[in-house]
Amino acid sequence: RPGESGRVDDTVDYRNAKLRMSEFVSGGECGLLESLAEGVASLAMRSLGAEGVVVRVRKEKYSVEPSIGIEIERGRVG
Repeated sequence: RPGESGRVDDTVDYRNAKLRMSEFVSGGECGLLESLAEGVASLAMRSLGAEGVVVRVRKEKYSVEPSIGIEIERGRVG
């Protein structure tokens, strides 16, 4: 949408998005990486107005190994 309209009002408020994502992740209610990724994707699309998202989650303990984690796409991406 913002790429077509050129309007700042059509973009996601990234400061708000970062705050909301941090609050969600800090809640610690997800036992699986997959659940965390789905929750973040849902939050971004439902509450922040994103039309599509790519969410990458990896285990911090293994952060030097980029293959330890998951990536999901939801909605209209690309």
